[in-house]
Amino acid sequence: MTTALKHPAVVEYIRSLSAEEKDTALVELVQEAIRETGGKHLLPVRSSEGESLGYYVPPLAAQKHFQTAVPTLTEEDRERTRRALADLSNTFDVDDFLSQPVGAGRG
Repeated sequence: MTTALKHPAVVEYIRSLSAEEKDTALVELVQEAIRETGGKHLLPVRSSEGESLGYYVPPLAAQKHFQTAVPTLTEEDRERTRRALADLSNTFDVDDFLSQPVGAGRG
């Protein structure tokens, strides 16, 4: 799935398909790419000229990225969040907080 095919017959065939048939073909090609690569990484999609058309993110790759990008809250963090949401009047101005020097009441 990294480069488009340069075979005119294949391109002509694809262009001759109905929208529904193209959807079916695309799904089959994506599933085949996942089977071949294991589906654990982004799959770059490029034109036959090498132009990047973007990336397909298989479910396993998305799950792996999500687990590393989004921190897991500790029970203490969850409790602090629950307390803050229970009484929205008990908050602080984030701009004031960020303007304070480190160590001056900042955690």
